Amino acid sequence: MWVGVPLSARILITIFHQCLGYRSQGTVVLKGCFQGCQVEVKRLLEDFVTIAMHKVDLLQESDNHPNVVIYFVKESLENFLYIGLELCNGLLFDLMESKEFEGSEELRSIFNPKRALRQITAGVRHLHKLKVVH
Repeated sequence: MWVGVPLSARILITIFHQCLGYRSQGTVVLKGCFQGCQVEVKRLLEDFVTIAMHKVDLLQESDNHPNVVIYFVKESLENFLYIGLELCNGLLFDLMESKEFEGSEELRSIFNPKRALRQITAGVRHLHKLKVVH
């Protein structure tokens, strides 16, 4: 079990020391909690805060789209900016490559590749309208 650590006395985001991955420019993706919900927390270096704040503004604009992750909160502490986002349960690639998917007729009957492609395309199209390249 991971122990949650509040970021500050304001306690907006609680971080669980479980790394979900790494992104460009020193960004670390962690599991966290915001208002009782599990979230993905991106921890960005302060040097890239200007870029990150622009991304946060764009995420706030795209919050009403069903195929774009939901932005919850941002919080600064020491040399980092923490951004709380909707936690996704996994990557499509990981699902498609998994032994469970390959061996499960039930999973393959539920998953609709055309619908998934339409959803991905709709989300990317929405981001492109906001001038976000993803």
